[in-house]
Amino acid sequence: MNDSDALAPGALPPMRVALAFDPARSRALLAEAGWACDAWPCRKAFLDANGNSITRTLEFKLTTTEREPRNTVAQIIQKQLAAVGFGVNIEIVFGLGRQSKMFAPYEQGGILLTRSFDAALYQTIAPAALGGQFGCASIPTGRAHDASKGNASGFCEAAAEALIAEAEDGESVISPRARAEAFIRAEAAIQQAAPFIPLYRPVRNVWVRRVAGLKPSQYAPITWNAWEWRSP
Repeated sequence: MNDSDALAPGALPPMRVALAFDPARSRALLAEAGWACDAWPCRKAFLDANGNSITRTLEFKLTTTEREPRNTVAQIIQKQLAAVGFGVNIEIVFGLGRQSKMFAPYEQGGILLTRSFDAALYQTIAPAALGGQFGCASIPTGRAHDASKGNASGFCEAAAEALIAEAEDGESVISPRARAEAFIRAEAAIQQAAPFIPLYRPVRNVWVRRVAGLKPSQYAPITWNAWEWRSP
């Protein structure tokens, strides 16, 4: 789960659908999928590889950092999912940046890069390319985990992979419009699979006088494009 996002150059804003908090509808969908929610958390019987019946409960661990407001948001998620029938166990990881095990390098057991989580709540910046976060080749492994391997969700689907390749590398993309349409199809396939859920985007206001050419960025210092500033 990501608590903020940014638009990669050349890409289009992802399609967004506002969903109301509807516990009754959620419970109905769970019942339709075979989950029994008369007890908490919901449970369902499965057959293992040997044909034996096993019962699983609908619960998971939500890992996040000590930085606010993530603690608060994690508790809201826990409370709302409990109303539906999910059990959510919150794990708080201490430290900031790479000093936190959440964002530590692969060799140091970084939770995101080693994908040692059920669900993770953290801040992210949209990659320069969709393949960097959702491509099969970008899933970090013990043998390949450089900075470009940012697919912490482990998302890998052939249909989406083909659409990402068309949007970013396809020879058929010969115009800005064709590129935009290819990105729309790729982002729609990713959104349908839901490897991540955007929650909100922090807003930062910057007030200036007698300076033109500023281009405030959500993630960069206000001076990042100082060479373009001018007096009006």
